[in-house]
Amino acid sequence: MSEQNFIIENGVLNGYTGSDEYVVIPKGVTEIADYAFDCCEDMVNVEIPDTVREIGESAFSSCTELRSVRIPYGVTEIKEGTFSTCISLESVEIPDTVRTIGECAFNECRSLKTIVIPEGVKNIEEEAFGFCEDLVITIPDSIEWVYPFAFKHSKNITIKGTSNSKAEEYAKEYDIKFEEI
Repeated sequence: MSEQNFIIENGVLNGYTGSDEYVVIPKGVTEIADYAFDCCEDMVNVEIPDTVREIGESAFSSCTELRSVRIPYGVTEIKEGTFSTCISLESVEIPDTVRTIGECAFNECRSLKTIVIPEGVKNIEEEAFGFCEDLVITIPDSIEWVYPFAFKHSKNITIKGTSNSKAEEYAKEYDIKFEEI
């Protein structure tokens, strides 16, 4: 992998032209622009440095072979479509600095079976987990709002949370299986 494959300007990674399976974003990058890795179909794993504080809309959308990702501490929002249509995505590590999981953030991530939303997240937006299948999602007490269609067209969803929480309230309202933790 060559750093020549990265299009970086003033700390913003604007694009990637390589075809590597394992991508290591250079240290010093502070932002990943909208659509920077869109349709990088060969990428299986990406290492995002802790210097990154912002990941743009659809930054990794349609990376159909992407299997795992760790979002660095300091990122506060998983924006609209960030990982949409990453159909092979199995593992996501979200830091407790994230406050919002945006619209369609994990839409069509059909291989994602378990995800723990960390304490501190306040909002899960529309279709954030749309078209997911057999997903077990742990939702913290910090959640203030889960949009009505956060799990639109998803099948066999289980929400885990504490008793009398927003997570339980949402599960009951939308007839989603709930498990108390």
